[in-house]
Amino acid sequence: MRTILLAVLLSLTLGCARAQTLPELTMQAEEPWRETISAYGREIQIDVTPVVPDTEQMGIYRVTTVDVQKVEGNSPVRETVRKKRGYAYRTKPSNVYDDAQSLDPDSRAYGNPLTTGGALDLAQGFAQSVQVQGVEIALEQITIHSPFYIFNKNTGEWGEQLYEDEVGTYHFEFGFSLDGVTIRNSGNLWLDSSSYTFDEPQPQIPYWIGSAMIGEQDYRMYGMSAPSVLEQTTQDVQFAPLEATKASLRSLAERGLLRDVVSMELVYAGFDCGEGEVWELRPVWQCEVEIYYDAEADESDYGWNKNYSNVITDARTGEIVQKFWADGVEPGA
Repeated sequence: MRTILLAVLLSLTLGCARAQTLPELTMQAEEPWRETISAYGREIQIDVTPVVPDTEQMGIYRVTTVDVQKVEGNSPVRETVRKKRGYAYRTKPSNVYDDAQSLDPDSRAYGNPLTTGGALDLAQGFAQSVQVQGVEIALEQITIHSPFYIFNKNTGEWGEQLYEDEVGTYHFEFGFSLDGVTIRNSGNLWLDSSSYTFDEPQPQIPYWIGSAMIGEQDYRMYGMSAPSVLEQTTQDVQFAPLEATKASLRSLAERGLLRDVVSMELVYAGFDCGEGEVWELRPVWQCEVEIYYDAEADESDYGWNKNYSNVITDARTGEIVQKFWADGVEPGA
């Protein structure tokens, strides 16, 4: 009975404290969430600062997907080299950059005839050619891959290139935003197996990605799967207070499942409208957490690696999203 009363009181408290605007929610997020939760013999230390986009409001949209794939030139074909005992053929660790300003535009990827600046112009030219409505496409990451080298597994030393004429490759990755708000894919999603019904119709979650691979000679490979706005159905969303999402995460910690909160970010995510390639885009809290499927599990069950997943909450209610159905959709009806 006490548990029921507490739940009712919490519900009333959250309802009364409902944040009406994004600026109000921004003010709530200015203070880091620091809390210690004791559960199942563990002390769970939460120390995270929620990230809210720098914009005045967020809406709800219906979007479709624009797909563009393009390949230019031919990938060089080389003879397979017979392997030697104790040696491997590997690429060196890739060089990763978060923005173009970190790169010298006159540099070259391991002897690639095309400069970094030239490759960047090609990649951005492709991104600008993709026709989407309302959505911004921006460069997120640049990776430079090396040719294959001979690697001595016994000494850990790098030898000569496997193919003398091979050069490095540029890889550009793009992301998407709307209203100045990042659009995220809902990959690596944690689902509560205790309440998840697997025999119900499953939503189709969109996966949006953009990339350009600038390789050797004249070989170019471009690909873009991007959201594009069809219409705006809600102009200014009303948000639940940040405490509602904290309460959802806190409940997972008290059940012994959640062990850490790495990040919390207010973003847009896609929901299945049940109409083919049409999605509902709405605000969610994407929370990267260390989490398991039962209170007794730990990293030893995952090869001594901590298990990190995304817990998603609906920013309008703070409730954990289990199935990505758009508002008003009745699966199987």
